[in-house]
Amino acid sequence: MEERSRGMSTWTKSKTVFIILYTMTIKPIWSNVLVTPIKKPTETDSWLIISTQEEQRVSKGKVIGIGKDVECIEVWDTVHFPVYAPDEVEIWEDKYLVINQKSILCVEK
Repeated sequence: MEERSRGMSTWTKSKTVFIILYTMTIKPIWSNVLVTPIKKPTETDSWLIISTQEEQRVSKGKVIGIGKDVECIEVWDTVHFPVYAPDEVEIWEDKYLVINQKSILCVEK
């Protein structure tokens, strides 16, 4: 370690690296639900490829946030919805879906 003095204070130069993580809280408003998508499997147990499409649309997801007007749905429930119902939101390369409560078809508990 190397010590240097600057004015009246002394600081130490070391090999310590500090990583600062920024956290962000996302909360849906009104009757919207924030969902993380559950991808469909692309292969079977016998290694058959189900679809050759590059990106499949999902119709199932895990609830990670609910708005204040949402009823009958809780955080960590699995929900089913029409394929084109959600709006996609991308935050730091992670994709989330925002769905209105009226568009959710059923809930797995």
